[in-house]
Amino acid sequence: MEIIVYPNPFSKSTTVKIINGKEPYILELFDISGRIVKTLKSNLSEFTIDGINASSGVYWLKIKNQSKLKPIKLIIE
Repeated sequence: MEIIVYPNPFSKSTTVKIINGKEPYILELFDISGRIVKTLKSNLSEFTIDGINASSGVYWLKIKNQSKLKPIKLIIE
């Protein structure tokens, strides 16, 4: 599963594109202390994450499907 996230860093929203993955996906956005900031479920291979009311900083986006888990480092400005 290849994942492209753009833009990163971002301020209001970011787009996630999943290549060669199997749907459905569960996305969890964690802050640096490990608390879940946002959880999304999607059946699409490309979608936008918006409405994140989080402070500036480093976050981890964990994308998982039935067979894989992929963490992505995100920066919110």
